[in-house]
Amino acid sequence: DTDRERDRDRDRDRGKDRDRGRVGDRGDRDRDRDRQRDRDGLRNGDDDNKGRPAEGRKVTKAEGGSRMSDLLRDKEEVFEYGKPDEEGKVDGKTVVAKKEEPNFEQSGLLAKATNTVGGVELKFTEPPDSRKPNRNWRLYPFKGQEALDLLHIHRQSAYLIGRDREVVDIAVDHPSCSKQHAVIQFRLKMWETDTGESKSDVRPYIMDLNSTNGVFLNGEKIEPARYYELLEQDVLKFGFSTREFVVMVAAK
Repeated sequence: DTDRERDRDRDRDRGKDRDRGRVGDRGDRDRDRDRQRDRDGLRNGDDDNKGRPAEGRKVTKAEGGSRMSDLLRDKEEVFEYGKPDEEGKVDGKTVVAKKEEPNFEQSGLLAKATNTVGGVELKFTEPPDSRKPNRNWRLYPFKGQEALDLLHIHRQSAYLIGRDREVVDIAVDHPSCSKQHAVIQFRLKMWETDTGESKSDVRPYIMDLNSTNGVFLNGEKIEPARYYELLEQDVLKFGFSTREFVVMVAAK
């Protein structure tokens, strides 16, 4: 009896071992199946995300460089002078307008800002040879036979003539005259005599500042924006005004 009980216990233990073996095999098969499923998922992810890294996958340096080259080829930038067209395309490629280069040339804005009187921009700029006269030049105004007040024009290098009393030096109120009608500019004149001797003197010049109705020198209309030298006893008229201005210089 004791031997039979011992045999039954051994058979029972062998059965338990077989059951544990089946359970272990089943667990191994389940783990293998999960590993295979994970591998299939990664493989499918690579196909779906071709051209970009799948989540959790490290991108090699070679793949990154190749992908960057592809992106640059897909979007090639074309640099051209000027503005792009409305669609921003040239021959089917994206256009990026070339940035404007720095310009260090003189803009003239400083000269414009300094060539103002009371906020009004003057229509002329004094030339480099501008000088204050060294003789007592004068203008004698006449209205018909009536002599008007004498005008001294030797105290500065230029005299602006016109209707705008805010900026002019010599006012002419006739409606045919412009706000900035003309300018008398004193300039240094240099010449040589017949004997080769060098001479210089500061002389007055008249210039029409593109006025509407012109400047008349000794009865003849002068061209605008051009200097004309004035001599003693020359007569100036502005627009349709009947007032005359006789140029004179005081004796030394």
